[in-house]
Amino acid sequence: MHYSAIWQATTSDSGRRNNNSTVRVFLSFPPVPGGKHKGGFPIPPLRLWGGLKEGCFTAVNLFRRNELRHYRFGAGVTKVCSITKKPYEETLLIDMHAHMCDDVFDQDIEDVLKRAKEAGVKYILAVGESLLDTQKTLRLAVQYPMLLPAAGLYPTILDQEQAEELKLFIRQNIDKLFAIGEVGLDYWKVKEEGDREIQRQIFSGFIELATELSLPLTIHSRSAGRQTIALLLEHNAKKVILHAFDGKASTAFPAVEAGYYFSIPPSIVHSQQKRKLVKKLPLSCLLVETDSPVLGPVPAERNEPANVMISVKEIAAIKNVSVEDVLSVTGENATHLLGEYRIA
Repeated sequence: MHYSAIWQATTSDSGRRNNNSTVRVFLSFPPVPGGKHKGGFPIPPLRLWGGLKEGCFTAVNLFRRNELRHYRFGAGVTKVCSITKKPYEETLLIDMHAHMCDDVFDQDIEDVLKRAKEAGVKYILAVGESLLDTQKTLRLAVQYPMLLPAAGLYPTILDQEQAEELKLFIRQNIDKLFAIGEVGLDYWKVKEEGDREIQRQIFSGFIELATELSLPLTIHSRSAGRQTIALLLEHNAKKVILHAFDGKASTAFPAVEAGYYFSIPPSIVHSQQKRKLVKKLPLSCLLVETDSPVLGPVPAERNEPANVMISVKEIAAIKNVSVEDVLSVTGENATHLLGEYRIA
């Protein structure tokens, strides 16, 4: 069952004290023995992350490794004010990572997007791997408003000049962009330490820009999960999507602690690594994506955004929750990251 809970809380932000702030958090877990609100609704263990920002907190469930951690009221939480059920109809299905600028979609993008709409997809975060990708995506978004453009530089492009050029473009087009990505580290393709250092420098620059502009980061971390998370934490990154994360859950836990999100592609149907990750991470830190045109349910076939529902259904089966719960939580997570004021 999915509920929204209103908490009465106080917190500090940049040294300021904010009293009696109303905080809305979203729960989607089985009943906790002995953990019931007086009205009878189940309250799973929660942790409140971060300070007051844009009028809300982020709360994360602390189910880990199938073990239950006891909830402790933090210094900022004073009492539970009310709990109400959140209507399923309010949720949004958003593909949080797709390459719609890829040439493979040039001939039939209209049909692809039509199928996505028929599958219930409301928006697609359309990422890029270069300045040319971003420029093409911006043009597509004018014609197809369901595309939410992001600007990125693929981690194997070890060119500081291209990185600076893209950062300037992002600043000039901030009102049209919803995220920075795809950016990150790739130690599978980049082997030399000197090249990896350039990669880390470029990535660090994008982390700092995202923080400055308050944009989410959509992160590539192939064979570099631990190093990627460490760099994000070092730079105090705030809004982070770890796309198609290929590491272990134990590697991911520091990112969960930091309030980062993990987006799950349809390849979960044949990836034991993705299935283990979803099983061990809390639902509250998950998103869904397709990474179209790759990482589909059938490796040899072109993937497309309509397949994002495959991710939703697989997560529901693995977590033993309803499809509606997964849609509700991942939709709320996506809305939190992208900005409720920017998407309807």
